Amino acid sequence: MKIQDLLPQYLYQHKTLSIPGLGVFELNPSVNIYETKEEGWPDDTITFRQDKNVAITEDFLNYLVQHTGKMKPLAISDLESFVGSGVQLLNIGKPFMLRGIGSVSKSAYGDLQFRQGLPVIDKLETATQTEQLKDRTLQQKEEDEIDFSHEAKTNSKKVILIFGGVLALALIGWAIYLALPKTPATEESENIVTDTSSAINKIPADTVSTKKDSVVNAPPVVTIDTTSFDLVIDRLSTKEKADAKLAYQKTVKKRDLTIVQKDSATYQLVLHVARKISDTTHVIDSLKSFYGIKATLLKKSS
Repeated sequence: MKIQDLLPQYLYQHKTLSIPGLGVFELNPSVNIYETKEEGWPDDTITFRQDKNVAITEDFLNYLVQHTGKMKPLAISDLESFVGSGVQLLNIGKPFMLRGIGSVSKSAYGDLQFRQGLPVIDKLETATQTEQLKDRTLQQKEEDEIDFSHEAKTNSKKVILIFGGVLALALIGWAIYLALPKTPATEESENIVTDTSSAINKIPADTVSTKKDSVVNAPPVVTIDTTSFDLVIDRLSTKEKADAKLAYQKTVKKRDLTIVQKDSATYQLVLHVARKISDTTHVIDSLKSFYGIKATLLKKSS
C-alpha cells in the first residue's frame, strides 16, 4: 500500500500520528470514526500540533514495514519522500493535502495551519479486514510494490530472436551428426580398458600411498556464503566523518549500517543485505533507480 493511504488508517486506529517534518496529529477519542457518516466529522475531531523536529515512533515504523512489505530504511525513505513533496508545496504557497485527515497550509508568518478534512470510510473497512485476516487482493498489491523482489523487464522480440538462434544451431548440429560416418567403438573401448588396467598394475606401491596421503592431507574446501552480501553506500576520508555520518544514518534515517575501514584514508558505510548473492546486481539497480543510492559490492579480503 502507498504511504498516503496508510497515514489515515494508522491515525484512526492509534488516535495519534507523528510525521517528521510536520508535527503531531491527534484524533478525539470520544469520536467513533467507524460510525461517522461520509458528510463529515464533528468540529475538532482531528487536531494538529506543529513540531518539525518530531521523530517517527517505533510503532508507526513497524506499521509501515508490515503494510508495505519493505525494510525499515526503505519505508522511512518513502515517508521522507512523501513529506518532502508536501513541504515543497507549502513553500510555494499551496496546501499539503492528507487524504482522510485534512490539509496543512503555511501562513504569511511561516507557521503551519491545519484544516480538518473528510473521513475515508472505504479505507477504514480495508484496514479492519487487514488486521483480522489479510485480504488476498491487498497482499498481491503489496507484493507488486517496488522492492528487491520484482522481476526485470524482458524484451519479447529479443527472447524470440534468441530462441530462434538456438533452434537454428540445434538443427545444424543435428544435421552434422547425421552426416558423420558411424564406426563401431566396441573393440577400441576394450583396448582402452585393457591398457588402463595394465597401467594401474604398473604403478609403484609407494606412489599409490603418496597419492592417498595427498588426498588425506588436502586442505579443506572453503565454502562461500551465498545467502547474504554487503553493499558500500558511502565513503568518508576520516574516522570522525564516518562516525558522524553513521550516527546520522542510525538516529535520523533509522538505517542499520556499519563502518568498514578500507585503508588509512577511506572509511566505508556498509549495508548488510540478507539476500542471495545472485541478487546483488538487482539490489544495486533498485537502490539507484528508486532511492538514489549509488551502492557497490563490498570486496572482502581473502
